[in-house]
Amino acid sequence: HRFGFDAVFGELVGNDGVYAGSVGHVVQGVAQGHAGTVLMYGQTGSGKTYTMSAIYEKAAFELFDSINKERREDSADEEFTVTVSCIEMAGDKCRDIL
Repeated sequence: HRFGFDAVFGELVGNDGVYAGSVGHVVQGVAQGHAGTVLMYGQTGSGKTYTMSAIYEKAAFELFDSINKERREDSADEEFTVTVSCIEMAGDKCRDIL
């Protein structure tokens, strides 16, 4: 079998590098009104939970910063609704991690 990946990051890449190379463009799209999904896959113990906790924080900051900039540029009192789900899938179990 052949599998394609959007990105594969080495062990020396920090959270900012992972964010910039994988999630940043998704957050920009969400800020423009599109839906976005991020899936992280990897071996147990490879740092997914550690990395994703930093990614959530950075994504939330950038998303709300983008919304605030949009509100300042437009004089209209536009309303924004943000809905987020964070699901961990492990084996045959799923759990909400928010």
